[in-house]
Amino acid sequence: MRVQSSPTVLFADPFAALLQAIDDDVVQLQGVPFAGDLTFDRDIRVRLQGGYDCAYNATAGGAVLTGKLTVTKGTLRLDGVRLR
Repeated sequence: MRVQSSPTVLFADPFAALLQAIDDDVVQLQGVPFAGDLTFDRDIRVRLQGGYDCAYNATAGGAVLTGKLTVTKGTLRLDGVRLR
């Protein structure tokens, strides 16, 4: 996955990408499942956008986050991301 504001940097998991995101950023997730709990506690607005192909050119389907999602600060918008 990657953060739209720095597209050349790839991250191993959504948590690492969210730590690098800036206000109004988009974290782009490939269309694969991700397992683990995710806590968002930064006073910024970020969108998780799922379903990208390997080159991040197009979306098809979506991403699946398996685990607990907790938002304690800020705003986290999900687009093409399913929680399981």
